[in-house]
Amino acid sequence: MAKQILSEEGYTILPSLVLKMSQTDMNETTHTEEKIIEKEVLARFNKIELEKRLEEIRPDIIAYQNHEPLLIEIAVTHFVSPNKKNIIRGLGLPAVEIDLSNASHTTTKDELKLLIKSPSKTKWISNPKVINAKKELKSILDEKIRQINTDIYKRRRKVQIPRAAPPPRKTETTPNNLSTQKKEYKNRWFACRSCLENRDSNKYFNGEVVFMVPTKNAPYSLKSITCPNCNYEVMLENF
Repeated sequence: MAKQILSEEGYTILPSLVLKMSQTDMNETTHTEEKIIEKEVLARFNKIELEKRLEEIRPDIIAYQNHEPLLIEIAVTHFVSPNKKNIIRGLGLPAVEIDLSNASHTTTKDELKLLIKSPSKTKWISNPKVINAKKELKSILDEKIRQINTDIYKRRRKVQIPRAAPPPRKTETTPNNLSTQKKEYKNRWFACRSCLENRDSNKYFNGEVVFMVPTKNAPYSLKSITCPNCNYEVMLENF
């Protein structure tokens, strides 16, 4: 009955068709773009053919709008199989499927008319415009994700790689920092004035005039140190 109603009425309401495509960036954030392929529209047909064989298939209805064919399948107990969808898409033809699975033998003709003309009961199963729309959306998304990933990469590098530290400044030798340079030596050498005088006056003197002390035992803050040979207190500021 549904096929006959469509043939008699000569029109139906085609639903809108919106294509959406998504991609994720480096941060696993999903970005979506969409494109309207078809708007909901009342389609009037100037010719309708019922169950006419077309290549390998026999559509329920072939409706012509301005001599352009539209395949219409009526789903009552069975919906269009994936194989049939692939054949229709391979032919490059637009096609819709009207879901009348809720109709029964008690459904009146007027009720059936309302179901047939309801956009919510009709869906697109093939539309050649989708092919180019997919390419367009993919191109838009690819460029969008490329720019986003570039920004993410730059931000990550800025966080992970610290700015190089400036080279250390050279320290010039001045009286104020001379003691700092001396602290780099492990040992300090001292000359004992008392031992020096004994050596000059006593030819039998066998002691050492100069002696060494580790820097840790003779820090530069020390004012004097005891000579290990004669126990004379050597004043460091005189050395």
